[in-house]
Amino acid sequence: MNKIKHIIFDLDDTLYPQAEYTRQCLHNSCEIIQKYFDVSKDILKKELDIILDNKGIEYRHIYDDLFEKLKIDGKARLSEIIKKFKETKPNIQPYKNTVKVLEYLVKQKYILSIITDGPVEIQKYKIQNLGIEPYFSQVIYTDEFGVEHRKPSEKAFNYFLGNTGANPQECIYIGNDPGRDFIPAKKTGMYSVRIVQGEYKNLKLSKDFEAEYNIFDIIDLINLLEEV
Repeated sequence: MNKIKHIIFDLDDTLYPQAEYTRQCLHNSCEIIQKYFDVSKDILKKELDIILDNKGIEYRHIYDDLFEKLKIDGKARLSEIIKKFKETKPNIQPYKNTVKVLEYLVKQKYILSIITDGPVEIQKYKIQNLGIEPYFSQVIYTDEFGVEHRKPSEKAFNYFLGNTGANPQECIYIGNDPGRDFIPAKKTGMYSVRIVQGEYKNLKLSKDFEAEYNIFDIIDLINLLEEV
């Protein structure tokens, strides 16, 4: 890996904790629920936190569980609640050491990029709000190719290689989700590193899905680049 020139990062749960983004959106949506039902925001937030912590950010029935727990008929208001959720602009912070590592990598002349899934405008907001945009030469939003080309599709990775002219062996992809992140990186010939954190920190899959290297904090990337 001493020939690495390009370092490509995933965004959610790699550079910042995605659960905190989701939590703030859920809390903000309580405004709509309280408007129609006699339940305090504190109770709503507490119950939503419990469901989020137990079921995770990928769970798609959080509001259904909330309505059932509080015995309220909220389904007729669900579209309004979800609209409020999506309109939320949370204030989020990078993981500890993230900015320090990005600054170090730029000073060492590595070229940094992001490949991220998700609605483009939301992902753009996250990057801007995190204050990390200046460190990256480009950001590739997979949804611009169509949601069917979200990871583990290779579309964005091939686009990156074609756009930069980089040799895959000069590239390393950093992510956190073995279910999505590393198959396209490895298929296109890039090195891959998993940061074991976030929603999938306890998920273990077969060797085909896993990255070539594991680290437990982004600060460990510095030593990995120097030693391997």
